[in-house]
Order: sequence, then C-alpha cells, then structure tokens
Amino acid sequence: MKFLSATRLGLTGPEHDALVAMMNHFRTPAAPPRMPKEQWELFAAKVDNFEEGGTSARIAFAMNFQAHRLDVEEFECGAVACIGGHVSLILQGVNVLANEIVVLTPEQAKVARWYVGDADEDDPRQCLYYPPEEHVIYGRWAEITPLSASYAIENFLTKHDADWRNALKRGGQEHLVVSLDV
Repeated sequence: MKFLSATRLGLTGPEHDALVAMMNHFRTPAAPPRMPKEQWELFAAKVDNFEEGGTSARIAFAMNFQAHRLDVEEFECGAVACIGGHVSLILQGVNVLANEIVVLTPEQAKVARWYVGDADEDDPRQCLYYPPEEHVIYGRWAEITPLSASYAIENFLTKHDADWRNALKRGGQEHLVVSLDV
C-alpha cells in the first residue's frame, strides 16, 4: 500500500509512523478493545486521580470517551483513548500498541488532551480525529471500532481524507453512516 508522505499530509515523520503502526495494529486480533460506556467512569476516575508517579491503565479504544465523560454541550475532546490520543501517547513513548497495562502520568494525559484538542479546522488531522457529523450519525462515535478507525487512518494516509463513510462501511458499521437520502 502506498502512503502519501508525512510532509504532504502535514504531519511530522513520527506522527506518520504512529498512524501506520496503529492502522496495522488495529487490524489484528491484538487490537485494543472498544471501551464500553459502562467502563468510561471507571477509566475516568483512574485518569483523573493519578497516584504519585502515574496510574496503571489498559488503554482501550473510544472515539468520544472524554467528551461524553465531561458531558459538555459544545464538543470539546482531548482523550487518550481515541485515534489522536493513541498517536500522542506513542509520540510520548507510551507503548499503547503492546496491549499491556501502561502507567500514565498526569503530564502524559495532559499532553494527549492538548494534542487532540489542538487540531483546529485547518489542521490536516481534523478529518481523522473528529469524524464529521455529515459522515457519522451524531452521538454515535462511541460505537466506532478499532477496525473502522484503521480504515479511516488508511484513507487519510492514502487520500489525505479520512472518508469516515467509506471507513465505517469497510469496517462493517454501515449503521453508523449518515444517509445521503434526504
């Protein structure tokens, strides 16, 4: 598979490498599980109440964990469990692809939240880190699986567009796609 260069995508080399590694990992049986909503509060408590030196956590996958947990009207993300959060942690040297319990420090979580939340409308990562409402049914991001996310990453790396409609269809999640029939 031929990917666009990091420069052409507006990424750093390490960001590009992290996305390729995540795309491949998310397609294996070792992919992180999708974090069910029932576990969000437990995970949030662990992240928000860091012990001295960090807290142990198994990083699952959830595209809107932070936004739901904060119960905000206006969408403000910045999570460690989404695509961008995984990239940020990889860039910080946290091996989230090893499927082991990792120790997160307050600073690592803060940097991950900043990294994801810093993707403004002109940022090339925007289409990947924030599935557009015209592609994904509003309020359903939590159902996006790592497999569907891997196809969005592939689309981004090959076409400079995450094309979430295509990614969700390829990932067997057509039920999350906004219908074009109006």
